Amino acid sequence: MATLNEQIAGTVRRLADERGVSLAHLIEETGIPERTFRRRMQGKTAWTTDELDAIAGCLDVKASTLIRGKPHAA
Repeated sequence: MATLNEQIAGTVRRLADERGVSLAHLIEETGIPERTFRRRMQGKTAWTTDELDAIAGCLDVKASTLIRGKPHAA
């Protein structure tokens, strides 16, 4: 079973892919240091609410969507 951090990372990847947004772009736009971002995406460290809010803004979703993992593409 995936941890919450891994689930969030999967949702970030999926939504970024669906929107044609690269992870490099998310790093640049959010200001999250690259090493920190990569550790979050590997599920090694916990996301902060500020990070989730910044990522959600870049992906045009609510931060709660990153946690719940919805909506899925049609």
